[in-house]
Amino acid sequence: MDRWPSAGGTVTRFRQEGNHLIFTLPLNVRDRADRVYTSLNVTGRITFSNGSSKNVYEPLPVRPAY
Repeated sequence: MDRWPSAGGTVTRFRQEGNHLIFTLPLNVRDRADRVYTSLNVTGRITFSNGSSKNVYEPLPVRPAY
């Protein structure tokens, strides 16, 4: 399992479409000849304007570059 700490200064974008929250995350993955990535598991904490927060987990599928 590879893990990378969140880097300071990266740009995370957010927009809302109806009931959906959509985030754009800057992700970097090491290119390794001995493995093929099929998904990236992303975790985070969302804090809302009323002070409540929610932990989120989302497996993101990886599409081939070709």
